[in-house]
Amino acid sequence: MKDVRTSDGAGGYWDSTLEDPTCAIACRLWRIFCDSLHERLIKDWVGEKHFGTALKTDLFDEAMGKGLIDTLAGISDKVCGIDIAGNIVHRAQAKNPTLEASTGDVRQLDFPDATFDFVFSDSTLDHFATVAEIRQSLRELARVLAPGGLLLITLDNPTNPVVALRNKLPQAPLGALGLIPYFMGQTLSMGHLRRELGAAGFAIHAHKHILHVPRVVALHLCRVLDSREAFSRAALRGMLAFEAAANLPTAHLTGHFSALLARKESLPNP
Repeated sequence: MKDVRTSDGAGGYWDSTLEDPTCAIACRLWRIFCDSLHERLIKDWVGEKHFGTALKTDLFDEAMGKGLIDTLAGISDKVCGIDIAGNIVHRAQAKNPTLEASTGDVRQLDFPDATFDFVFSDSTLDHFATVAEIRQSLRELARVLAPGGLLLITLDNPTNPVVALRNKLPQAPLGALGLIPYFMGQTLSMGHLRRELGAAGFAIHAHKHILHVPRVVALHLCRVLDSREAFSRAALRGMLAFEAAANLPTAHLTGHFSALLARKESLPNP
């Protein structure tokens, strides 16, 4: 497994992940589940709001499956997307002709200030080796958002014991066993992310933990059921039903991701 702690060579790394037929997260049913989870989140938190321009900070979902471009196009006049890997960008663009896709790094975005009204950043910033890179990315997202613009962001949840254990174990053997498909970087707890967002000039409007289905079990189930349509539909309903756990006091232990909706309020603190 190649380390992608810097942008040097990272695009090639993600390109190879895209072409890996053994990549568990590439299976069709898992992609449908992830898309459905994100669609629910956007619907619940954005509702009837409509935006001029929206940005998605990676295009892995769109390259691997249906993705969220149609969902984002339903709430905005124009949808842009970036990814650090060229092949992922090309595949996502080919599947979504209305998408304005480009190769880019969220740590240094190639967009003018105040370009976007809405940004959806789904598990993008948790693939960096340092918290400083996460902090820099949040400031870049604040820079390209117009005043009053919304950021919906998800990161790996380190208070989930499975995520915490995974992040403490050596990544090379886990990758060789197929338990993790790519580099797992630093992440922030819900409280830490809220503080970093505040320092970047955001006000928090909503937050919760998501993806409560046991991930390793669900991934293997999806692999088995991927070609069995009737069972796939039942499995999808069952996996989504686990999201009721977001309302329990134990949500911070069962949710795989922390999700927050934040509004750009001010300039970042120096």
